[in-house]
Amino acid sequence: MRGGLFRHPGVRQVLLLLIPNALAMVGAYIGNIVDVSFTSYMQDVASLSALHNAEMLQALPAALIGQAVTQSLMPHLALQASAGRYVRMRQMAWKVIGVSILLMLPTALLLVVLGKPTIYLLFQHGAFNAHATDLTNLALIGYALALPGMAAGVLLSGAFFALKDAWTPFVTNTLNLGVRWGMLYLLFHALPASMQVLAVPLALAIAVNSEAILLGLLLLFRLRRRIKLDRGMVRLLLRRQYQRRGATNSVVDIVAEQPVEGV
Repeated sequence: MRGGLFRHPGVRQVLLLLIPNALAMVGAYIGNIVDVSFTSYMQDVASLSALHNAEMLQALPAALIGQAVTQSLMPHLALQASAGRYVRMRQMAWKVIGVSILLMLPTALLLVVLGKPTIYLLFQHGAFNAHATDLTNLALIGYALALPGMAAGVLLSGAFFALKDAWTPFVTNTLNLGVRWGMLYLLFHALPASMQVLAVPLALAIAVNSEAILLGLLLLFRLRRRIKLDRGMVRLLLRRQYQRRGATNSVVDIVAEQPVEGV
């Protein structure tokens, strides 16, 4: 019974999508561990709590816009992909991604402008002093720069999942981790001690924005190749060929009906 279950093509397809997703989750946890390891070497002992609180504030708009929009968009992308309507899929994906990025830009600006008073109201109580507020606000500014790339990256990954391709997002996510760790090392040694807390969010921002650009280019290339297989485009081309053949046959019939001089 078990052997028959794993021979089912649907189960195999789910497993093929599950494996890279599971590996990507492992990579994300490893990335968090590396961030904590780097933070433990910072001179300011409040850096770890500042990064945690700043990331918590940044996660709210990222989840509201990025993940919520992706969950709403995924069924439509999957429907268009399964129906072979790649032109419509490309139009829908780029429109939604563009709107999401436009929403994220003012959201990031609001985090930069209203971050400090928000941190003051929510956290500055008891042992959480003014220095902790300033440090958390500095980290929040760095995390705000990552919002557009995070929103676009989640949506673009969803488009690849709709195409039943989970390995491309996994590969780009692995490259993301490499860029993130490299930038983290460089920024950690380049920034002064008073601004070292920026190393973690800035490295994340550079990595996620780079990954979003790479995913966008790969998706554009993938859909451009599949447009030739689009069922609507195929029907349109066949209709045009039929119309051209009909027009050619009409011209031949007209010429054949004309009287020949000298006969």
